[in-house]
Amino acid sequence: MVPERRERGSIARKLGWLASVAFFGGVGCRSFAPAQTAIPEDRRAAERQSPAPLEASNKALGERIELAIPLFEGGNLELNRLRGRVVVLELSASWEPGWKPMHVYYGELIERHGRDKLAIIEVALDPDTTAFETEIERGGSPAVIRGWDPMGALAARLEVARFPSVFVLDAEGRILEIASGYEPGLAARIDDVVMRGLVGQ
Repeated sequence: MVPERRERGSIARKLGWLASVAFFGGVGCRSFAPAQTAIPEDRRAAERQSPAPLEASNKALGERIELAIPLFEGGNLELNRLRGRVVVLELSASWEPGWKPMHVYYGELIERHGRDKLAIIEVALDPDTTAFETEIERGGSPAVIRGWDPMGALAARLEVARFPSVFVLDAEGRILEIASGYEPGLAARIDDVVMRGLVGQ
């Protein structure tokens, strides 16, 4: 009885060894590509539905802007004529969020710093001049330069993503900040950038 058990044990070991050789030999013959994690379909759908955020403009921070601003009173204003002053340039329209509070804020801002150090240009894309005429009747600050771009040519040239779009330029005409869209903290944000520009004059 004992030799039979030994023989069975020996056969079992041989069979196990052959099975191991067959398995690992088969593995050795295969070429494995790196494992790839499948992206869930709901994530794919979300990526298709969520476009990449738009750039604020085709201009970049530190770039110098050379533009002619069409004025409400007629004619154009070349930005290079404002060299030596920090410039706040806003493109918006009377129906856009923040139009009224920002208009009031700009008047206060230029009163604080003075026209010799700061220039503020509001460019309206309204199809008519009613919005500016109303603001003037309400006592809007005469220190704010009013631009008018009813065809949107200036906005198209700068390729702004949304309104209002605010560009803050240093005394050399280089972009310090681009703000795209209105938010409650926009005035404070512009304040900080203007102060940085004035310190660097």
